[in-house]
Amino acid sequence: MKYKVIDDILPRFDNNNSAHLQYLSKIIDEAIDFGTNLLKWEAGKKLEGDANLVHLLFFRNILSTADGISILIKNSSIEASKPLYRVLMENVFALEYLLQENTKSRALAYFVWDAHKTLKFIEKIDFSTETGKQLKSDFAKDRFAKNTVFTDSAKYLDQKKNAEELLKLPDYIDIELEFQKTHAKKKNPNWFTLFNGPEDIEQLAARVNLNALYQIHYRSYSANIHSTNVHKGKLYDNGDGTVDIIQIRYAKDSTAVAADTLNLLLLSFITFYQKRLPEKKDDFQNWYFEFRIEYLKILEAVKNA
Repeated sequence: MKYKVIDDILPRFDNNNSAHLQYLSKIIDEAIDFGTNLLKWEAGKKLEGDANLVHLLFFRNILSTADGISILIKNSSIEASKPLYRVLMENVFALEYLLQENTKSRALAYFVWDAHKTLKFIEKIDFSTETGKQLKSDFAKDRFAKNTVFTDSAKYLDQKKNAEELLKLPDYIDIELEFQKTHAKKKNPNWFTLFNGPEDIEQLAARVNLNALYQIHYRSYSANIHSTNVHKGKLYDNGDGTVDIIQIRYAKDSTAVAADTLNLLLLSFITFYQKRLPEKKDDFQNWYFEFRIEYLKILEAVKNA
């Protein structure tokens, strides 16, 4: 038996705000459109070596995440877009750090870190190891996953082999030594912690001179992820001692989230073309000269809200 949605709780079609939400999504999409050209121009160089992949992947992730935010804003799912904004921030911080200096060693550090993460996971799902025995015990107690069985052992063996072989490649030997050196001081270092790098996201933001952005936006947007903001903005005071729970797909904050998203996209575009595509400076400036008209309107709307 099917049940109809309760429109007062989840109005999937918001005619009152639809035009504005479509507009915000359209402007984000226009920014992403230019970003795809930056990505194509850089990928078109066909530079060899693993070190020339990581910045492309971070930039792709920035575009993909912003695209997800655009889709959610268009459909008035503003609260669901906020965790994605935090993901966007983390990728922008990472790209800024990667392209700041020592790009090759930092890029290879990412792959070494990823290889160790893979090896650690495979060790954990091997129930003959100490960490595997602990996980097996946890599975037995888990209400949902207690009957889980890892059957694709060949896949995991291939992943283990690939990770181990990568760490032995000539380009990675010095990076692996640095990982072991860092790991001796910090149990689970981030990729950006190698070579005396920042230890966490907050320090990463500070290293790329975006600490104020972190303190204001990262912390506030993180509340949606950690379920520490479940009550704020969700209740309406009726003035008579009672409250109503605000509907799902509430358009509040849509303009602010769109503006914040555009700010990060533009920041990443500027860094990307300056560090990797300086010959495209005129392309960026010509595009931005036209784009900024609507962009500044959105910023002004947030300012006057």
